[in-house]
Amino acid sequence: MAISGVLKAATAGILGAVGTGGAVYFGSKALSSSDSKEEKSVYTFRDKFAGRLVTSVATDNQWKVRLDKLTQEKSKSPQKKGLPESTTQADLHQWCVNTSSMEFDANREEIFESFCVLMNKERITGTLIQSGGTWSGANSRLGAIEDSKLSQELKGIRDKVKVNSASGKELETWCVSKYELPFREDKDFEYVELYCTEVKQATSAQASPSGS
Repeated sequence: MAISGVLKAATAGILGAVGTGGAVYFGSKALSSSDSKEEKSVYTFRDKFAGRLVTSVATDNQWKVRLDKLTQEKSKSPQKKGLPESTTQADLHQWCVNTSSMEFDANREEIFESFCVLMNKERITGTLIQSGGTWSGANSRLGAIEDSKLSQELKGIRDKVKVNSASGKELETWCVSKYELPFREDKDFEYVELYCTEVKQATSAQASPSGS
């Protein structure tokens, strides 16, 4: 056999025969490049909420908070569809783990986000001022912020607390309403971290060294 014929035969044996549609046949099995791409393209809940999922163990208080929330939701809206059937922290934890690996479905997004995603207050690095706490310092801080650094909503709040920093409730109401919302790395989260946390007290000047 001519050398070129030998090479052709060897090449055919190694690569197999290429069929229509991009399928390559190895023996009796066909591998389709389109099939492999389809497998890799599945977009899961974990992908959608990457970096924002509750990852603590089932016994952590984060899951107790969410189980209590779920119990209240079922009591308030017993006919609401899609709620986890979980009755324990471990059940709810496992429901989130299982659902996170499923293909993302916008129809289930709200419920998944409510029970499996971190809340704003769980991602804040500073100390949040709680409802009924002392807000005068935070009111004064917000009152000094220029327009370009605020949303339209916060501009209105700033203008109100600016004239009544000692007892104005507008900032407190706004902040507290954001604490338990799902963490989304948006502007509201940034504002909560900037304007709803305790004001750091300026350090007193160092005492002068003793005279010579």
